[in-house]
Amino acid sequence: MSNLQQRLDQSLAFIASVILHALVVVALLVNLNWRRAPAVPVQTTIQASIVGVDAPSAPIELPTEQPAPPEPEPESEPEEEAEPEPVPQGPTPEELAAEAQRQTEAEAQEAEALRQAEAAQRERELREQAQETERLAREQRQREEAQRLAQEQREREEAQRIARERQEREEKARQERQARARQAALEEELRAAMAAEEARQGAVDAGLLAQYQEVIRQKVERNWIRPPGVAAGLRCEVSVRQLRNGEVVSVRVVDCAGGEVLIRSIETAVRKASPLPLPREPSLFDPNIRFPFLTE
Repeated sequence: MSNLQQRLDQSLAFIASVILHALVVVALLVNLNWRRAPAVPVQTTIQASIVGVDAPSAPIELPTEQPAPPEPEPESEPEEEAEPEPVPQGPTPEELAAEAQRQTEAEAQEAEALRQAEAAQRERELREQAQETERLAREQRQREEAQRLAQEQREREEAQRIARERQEREEKARQERQARARQAALEEELRAAMAAEEARQGAVDAGLLAQYQEVIRQKVERNWIRPPGVAAGLRCEVSVRQLRNGEVVSVRVVDCAGGEVLIRSIETAVRKASPLPLPREPSLFDPNIRFPFLTE
């Protein structure tokens, strides 16, 4: 803005100088016109006094010497009058004022153009500065966003690691509990099996197993129908697979010399006897029981 003020001051000084010079020129033109005004002829009267005796004391007016009239020039053929050469004249005050006005307007236009150019330059600089500020702010936001995402990624990875380690510890503890439970179950089964075996062996020693097999054989024989032509006194071994409640699942007759008809009749009798009797001693129950069958 200091350059613009300086230019305006210079313009005002120039305008004042032009106006001052115009006034001086106007004064000179007025003086020149005054000097060129025609002089008015003045008649002069010369007074003389004659000194002598009886001379009258009143002055005597003598005619002044007049210039002789110019002799007439011989007549000659009239020549064409030449046009008077134009006398160069300086610019009129109106022209000077108009020139000063034009100069003032030109200076004002130049000052306005300079002001607009400086304003445009300032606006462009401000816009570029704002763009640069926005670019820096955008880059800063991008850096902060990248740092935030990286931090979140690290936190997720750390949380996943902690969760994975906790899950591994829990899985290991679960497996250890299951292993201990299986071991305890195996030990319990082993103890139960040993106890059952001891009880079974005691029941066997006490003849309870033979009694249990005899009860099953008797029930099967009660449901047996002797086929025609089967002799008495035949012995067959019967193998039965049963459920815990004595229900027969399958039956097979082995070591039987009575033929196919006898075998089929025994199998039918076993299925009719289902469910088979259960032993008084639970340890004597055998899902795959085997007993003899005699034809009487």
